[in-house]
Amino acid sequence: MCFEVATIDGEKGKRGTGCSDVGEEEGVLYEYEKLVPLRIGGIDVRVPENNSLLRCFQYLKLYPISMGGFCWNADCRTCEVLIQVGTEPARRVLSCQTTVIPGMAVLEMTEKLKFCLRNLDSED
Repeated sequence: MCFEVATIDGEKGKRGTGCSDVGEEEGVLYEYEKLVPLRIGGIDVRVPENNSLLRCFQYLKLYPISMGGFCWNADCRTCEVLIQVGTEPARRVLSCQTTVIPGMAVLEMTEKLKFCLRNLDSED
């Protein structure tokens, strides 16, 4: 198995993926075997399993999330989201500290995350 990392296609500026044998510390994503469904503000996407929500957001929008000024360690709280899984009650969590669960729905997010994930349904 290898690690798949999000990369930027320099010519077109679009997010792509490439396979790399770098370790978890060096790569963008933790090891995964499949993509799982996630709903973000009414948009259905597929993201890598075994990763934090913030890493999954980074998979979807590499440059905006990477350059968004997130602390990645729960200090800044700018990655707070309201999530719901199945019929469980919705709850507020930090996306940098919460592992994605198949079928999870992100109902609300901070303005910074909204900005970074804008145009999620487009091919930019």
